[in-house]
Amino acid sequence: MRPPFSSSAQHAHGPAFDPRQALVRHSAMLSGTLGMALDSGNRVDLLPDGPAGHRAMSDAISAARDHINLEGDLAAEQGPGHELARCLLHKRRQGVKVNLLTCDSGLPERLAEALRSAGVQIRRSTGPLRRLLVVDGKVAFTGSMHLPGPRRAGAAGRHWLARPTPWRDTPVRVEGPAVARLQQLFMAHWVEQTGQQPYLSHFFPRLAAAGGMRAAVAVDELDGAHMFYRALLGALELAQDRVCITSARFMPPRRLLQGLAQAARRGVAVKLLLPGISEGWATRQAGRSHYASLLKTGVRIFERQRTLLHAGTAVIDGLWAGVGSGHLDRHGLLHSADARLIVLDAGLGAELEGMFSDHLRHSREITLACWRQRGVGERLLQALARPLALWL
Repeated sequence: MRPPFSSSAQHAHGPAFDPRQALVRHSAMLSGTLGMALDSGNRVDLLPDGPAGHRAMSDAISAARDHINLEGDLAAEQGPGHELARCLLHKRRQGVKVNLLTCDSGLPERLAEALRSAGVQIRRSTGPLRRLLVVDGKVAFTGSMHLPGPRRAGAAGRHWLARPTPWRDTPVRVEGPAVARLQQLFMAHWVEQTGQQPYLSHFFPRLAAAGGMRAAVAVDELDGAHMFYRALLGALELAQDRVCITSARFMPPRRLLQGLAQAARRGVAVKLLLPGISEGWATRQAGRSHYASLLKTGVRIFERQRTLLHAGTAVIDGLWAGVGSGHLDRHGLLHSADARLIVLDAGLGAELEGMFSDHLRHSREITLACWRQRGVGERLLQALARPLALWL
């Protein structure tokens, strides 16, 4: 079996891969695609899983002095979502302003009433929710950071079939100028969904440099401004050495399939980490219907075993790192209102690749030879599921 990571620089037909030149090219492409310069002076900490993210968010909320802005689903009666809600309640009683944008169907009424009685401003969103937390305008969290109940609580979660199954998220903690971008995003979405202003507070304090990372916030809107998708396609076009993509759902748009295949044909080492466990047969089989065409181009596909994968990340050339709350599939890229953080930094890229490599040790590689031997029943399921991908 081939090793999970093998640099394409050894077999690509072009010149040897130069990370410094690659960084310049990726920076120019990203700035041009997003129509803005990248923010310098950021620190982005990768949190390895959901429980680590919940602990970090609770710590940040506990340290709040001025305000807390949270957009997300706190639906559970127990578990991390409920615990975070109790932290919000405690801070509001200390005088910290709290603005909570949550889903229309989720927050238990008993908990909602306790929060309202304490003065938390709760608004229900009728549209898609982003996963976003901003504390005092100085620290923010985004990425895959669901707040489930005990049935889906990180390493102790359960699969929808009620058998014990780990649940893997990938949130990030952000400090520096990029926090102001995420704060602006929260406020704009609040006004859009509610038609009102959140509790007024000191939302935009002066932000000093917190690190050496350059970052951008790519916002996808339902009106067709698919900024992260465009940025991802641009990065794939420039890729010279390696591409590592993790996605909990894999029903990719046609142009993304083409971008992955073209990169592999150029000699780029393209690896996809996809779920071996899924919450729906149609979702999984629709994604698997694309395996053959990708495998023929040299793309390597791995399915994570014994864990319900819920992360959406991309690392290109070891320095273009994208982390977000949405899936890297057709719905997540073209029909959602997600926000994703893109960071140009070799250090963060190495961390994400290290996490990717760790997942591969618990994954099964799907080879073209094995894939061609799959049974007739599975082929029929994939043929049936693929047309459903437009509605899943």
